[in-house]
Amino acid sequence: MRLVKMLGLAMVAALASMAFIGASSANAKTTLICHLEAGAGSGGCPEGQLPYNGKILAHSEVDTFTSGFVRVECLGHQEGTLNSNGLGEIKSVTWSNCKNNVGCSTTTAKAEALPWTVHVLGAELNVGQAIMHVLKPLGSFSISGGIFCPAATCIYASEDALAEILDSLASEANKIHAKEIALTKETGSSSACSTTGKWSALYSVSEPTDLHIHLLL
Repeated sequence: MRLVKMLGLAMVAALASMAFIGASSANAKTTLICHLEAGAGSGGCPEGQLPYNGKILAHSEVDTFTSGFVRVECLGHQEGTLNSNGLGEIKSVTWSNCKNNVGCSTTTAKAEALPWTVHVLGAELNVGQAIMHVLKPLGSFSISGGIFCPAATCIYASEDALAEILDSLASEANKIHAKEIALTKETGSSSACSTTGKWSALYSVSEPTDLHIHLLL
């Protein structure tokens, strides 16, 4: 039972997938998203950079979902778009090779209601850091197999999942970091799906590899 509850978190992870941790949006600042490009800067970007409008790809070595003593780990892959004013979408989320620490034989996770709107806002952080808001991410998980894993499907959501995005100037370059993002159950059996959960992950951004986040006054 509790194992199934834990898995509820896992799906949520799918929901939040590109979402990540951050500071309060109350202190958020407007951002300008640039990338490296030879020549004079334009559109507010400094010399040697141009506004970025294009694809964003990211993958994780492990997404970890926890609930009580249960832990679920999956590989994650996300695709979307981002423009120079920090607005974008997460269009595709894939979780694969999921495993758990309680012996369930089958676990799947699926992102729901895609695309998800994202907005990158700056905060009073170090150079190269900002907060990525993922608005109303929604996802589901299904689990089956094993005497401790009754068949169940649970749906989780986050009103505004926040994640830390680190550009190529930061200490952990080209990363998106989700730190214990809180999840809330939308639907699912009370005996099989935990009412809340947490998700953590560290995503590497493979495109673009030269992203720069500039805070605007």
